[in-house]
Amino acid sequence: MNQLKNLTLVLTLSICFFGCNSSKKAAESQNGSNTDESFLQNGYVKAVLNENKSNSGCGSILINLTDSKEVLDPVDFEYTDGKSGQNIWLKYSSLRMQNRCTEARPIKVLEIKKRDE
Repeated sequence: MNQLKNLTLVLTLSICFFGCNSSKKAAESQNGSNTDESFLQNGYVKAVLNENKSNSGCGSILINLTDSKEVLDPVDFEYTDGKSGQNIWLKYSSLRMQNRCTEARPIKVLEIKKRDE
C-alpha cells in the first residue's frame, strides 16, 4: 500500500513538472518574436502584394510568392492595410476553379500579416 502511495506521488509530481514546462514553452512561442522560422513552421509563405494594372481579367491585387516567383490571384480579397510592393506573410489555399486570368492562379487567402524587411 505504501508503494502505491509513493508511485502515485511520483506520477503526480512528474505530470505537474512536465505540464508546467510545456505551458511555459507555449507562452514563450505566443509572446516571443515572430521570426521567419516561426512563420514558416506555421504554414506561412513569404509574398509581396502588387497592384494589377493590366486588363487581363485578374483581380485588382496580385500576390507574388518570394521563393517560387509564382503569381497568385486572390479571389474575393480586399486588403486595405497594404500597398503595392508590401512584404507580407501569407497563408492560403488553392481553389479548384477556372483561372480568371492567364498570369496567375486563383487562391483563397486564409491569413495575411505584414512582414518587416
